[in-house]
Amino acid sequence: MTSLILRLRHWLPAAAAIALSLFIAVFVWGTRQDRYHNDLAVDFSFEARELSTRLQDRMTAYRQILRGARAVASSLGVPSKADWDNYITNLYLNIDFAGIQAIGYANRVSAAGLDVHLARMRSNGYPAYQVSAGEGREFLAPVVRIGPSHPDNPAIGLDLLQQGELQSAMIRSASDAVTQLSQPLILRTGDVGAPVAGPKHVFMVQPLYRAQPVDLTDANAATPDRRDKLSGWMFALFQTSELVASTLGALPANMRLRMFAGTIESTQTLLYDSSLVQPVEWHGQRPLRVANQLDIDGQRWTLVFEGFPRAYANQSIVSGELLAIVVICLLFGLSAVLITVALRNAARLQRLTLALQSSNERYQFLATHDVLTGVANRFLFQDRLNSALLEAKRYEHQFALIYIDLDHFKPVNDTLGHHVGDLLLIEVTRRLKYLLRDSDLLARRGGDEFVVLLTKVGSAVDAENVAEKICAELALPFVLQEHTVLISGSLGVAVYPDNGTDSEQLIHDADQCMYRAKQEGRNRWVSVRKAGTTT
Repeated sequence: MTSLILRLRHWLPAAAAIALSLFIAVFVWGTRQDRYHNDLAVDFSFEARELSTRLQDRMTAYRQILRGARAVASSLGVPSKADWDNYITNLYLNIDFAGIQAIGYANRVSAAGLDVHLARMRSNGYPAYQVSAGEGREFLAPVVRIGPSHPDNPAIGLDLLQQGELQSAMIRSASDAVTQLSQPLILRTGDVGAPVAGPKHVFMVQPLYRAQPVDLTDANAATPDRRDKLSGWMFALFQTSELVASTLGALPANMRLRMFAGTIESTQTLLYDSSLVQPVEWHGQRPLRVANQLDIDGQRWTLVFEGFPRAYANQSIVSGELLAIVVICLLFGLSAVLITVALRNAARLQRLTLALQSSNERYQFLATHDVLTGVANRFLFQDRLNSALLEAKRYEHQFALIYIDLDHFKPVNDTLGHHVGDLLLIEVTRRLKYLLRDSDLLARRGGDEFVVLLTKVGSAVDAENVAEKICAELALPFVLQEHTVLISGSLGVAVYPDNGTDSEQLIHDADQCMYRAKQEGRNRWVSVRKAGTTT
């Protein structure tokens, strides 16, 4: 059993890779489906926006037609029945502006002037003219012209102000001199248009003023007394179902449109539902939904589209695309196993290489540097000294050696211990390196002896100045593990080529100068040229 588990353990990476590949396949397929549905949503939103724009443009066209009729009425006063019928006939409403059921003019008549108005209308082609409703109000708005007309149209003489929804729209349009759309209303028998009970109708009204025509696009065009100059209203009547049918035509088979009066958040009145005319079937799929709001002449309509775009085609979960994704991911899983094995071998080889390289670098460092202080040892110093000799001979410049021996170092070792002595050597090294240039070399020759290679000096004086600084620095107290240690340094200075032209001669001269410094009392430097001491 144990051997079986050990054998199976080698297949765990392959099994994990294959399982991961299957997971990736499902994830990729799900992501692909999400992207596909997002694309469908974008397409559907675009189509819904396009249809909404067409409806908005149609309402703009209705407004222009109404302005044209207002211009006719402004130029002719109340046009004669014949002129009006001729104008409406030439509009070809059923062809160019399908959806409009009627265009008309309602005169503004005061209750005091009603008899004069009745007499005028009866003498101008309407002998049986009467004003229906409107009793008890100061002003009335009877329909005096309407088209397309037919004999004994029941709308002639109808007071439009009797409809509450229409009355508020007419008052706002007259007060603000703007085109105004009414709330949807159901016309009763005897109202404007065909006597239908049930379908929603909407009026679009524009005020008409006496004197000069008023630009309805300019809210400041009418004077403050524009109500006194109000002569009536031009109006267009359309039924919402015919408006949508004439504007949008047949919707796609998998799209439903519902149109409401009001905003999405407010209480809404249903104006149109395409499913009552054209049933939709979504075949068990959850339809997309887009709601667009249209602001039309003081009213806000909400168009709710449900369904799918025209190019939608239902996709099955099991498809060749899914199979291809699974196969590719499985191949990826198998490849991942092979790549993992190769990478593990490469990583192991890289670790071995780095370890060997690090060991080699460590060995090279130990071979050329002092273990305790980390500065160059005598072998590296000799190599650098030889290089300095070659460079100085080639470029004919000077360099210098400073031989350093620490004074009173042995008593520190004997009284405070070798550990404190090691700390003292490390601190001495730190101070010396601080005084030197990056191009200079500090080396430990053993015990308490150091040597400095100044790779390039202008004269012997430069080397002697460095020796003076070293003496002053070494004479300062050292604080080591709560012990204050006082030492000094005896230094010997030799300069190439004044004191020698080879390494042996230079080292010998520097060493001899160092011994002279000790003999002369320590804490000083001596060069072949002169002797110096610290203050």
